[in-house]
Amino acid sequence: MSRTSPPTAESPAGLPGRVRGAVRTLNPGYLALVMATGVVSVAMAEHGLPGLSLALLWLTVACYAVLVVLYAWRLVSYRADVGRDLRDPARAFGFFTIVAGTGVLGTRLAADGQDLAAFALLAAASAVWLVLVYLIPWLAVRHGPGQVVGSPR
Repeated sequence: MSRTSPPTAESPAGLPGRVRGAVRTLNPGYLALVMATGVVSVAMAEHGLPGLSLALLWLTVACYAVLVVLYAWRLVSYRADVGRDLRDPARAFGFFTIVAGTGVLGTRLAADGQDLAAFALLAAASAVWLVLVYLIPWLAVRHGPGQVVGSPR
């Protein structure tokens, strides 16, 4: 089964089935969109283009909100697929875009004086980073390609 296309056996035809399939196979690295858009928003603010910076900020917030909902849906509905992604070094490190995207959005909001939202996002980014920085390398070593769990000593 391809990890880039929705499984056909569990995704009935039609838009609802395609949406469920897309959520099931959602790449952990999609929050790079939020990270990149937020970085450009920060750059535009620093270079004296506040209107463009604000437009990019709103785009960043919208993308972040949609992706957080989709990732939460995926975690609740397709926990086994998320677990496989965490154990697959080719996909696992993409989860760090959650940290980066959340941190960049928090930084951009802090620049606008949105201190409470910025603090909440930066605290969340720190907590997720703390979990991922230990979890992903451990899972990659323990369950990565060529590793045998429970092999004889």
